[in-house]
Amino acid sequence: MRYLKVYWLHTSKEEAASEPWVLLYEVGAQNLACRAIEVFGDRLMNKLTDLYSEAIEITEIPTISEINEGIWGEHLIAYEIGVEEFEALWQAQRYSGDLYVSME
Repeated sequence: MRYLKVYWLHTSKEEAASEPWVLLYEVGAQNLACRAIEVFGDRLMNKLTDLYSEAIEITEIPTISEINEGIWGEHLIAYEIGVEEFEALWQAQRYSGDLYVSME
C-alpha cells in the first residue's frame, strides 16, 4: 500500500466552496484506490470506500511525480504520507491539518 495527500489549490471562490481542498488516498494493487478521504474548506470529511462504484472507466491513481509535474492538473501538489496519518484521519470526525500549501 502507498498513501498520498494531495492539496488542490483552487482558483475561484465557487470552486473552493464546492470542491475538496485536500484529497487522501490509500493506493493498493494496480495503483487503484482502496479508500479515499475528501477534505472540504470547512474541515468536514467525506470518506469513500468504493471510488469506482459509479465509474464508467477505472483510472489508476497517478504517482506523486506525475501529480506534481502537472500531468493531472496544474493546481495539485502531492506528498507521500504514512499509514498512521491516513488511519488517524480515517478515524477522525474532523480534519485539523493544513488546507493548503504553497506552490513554491
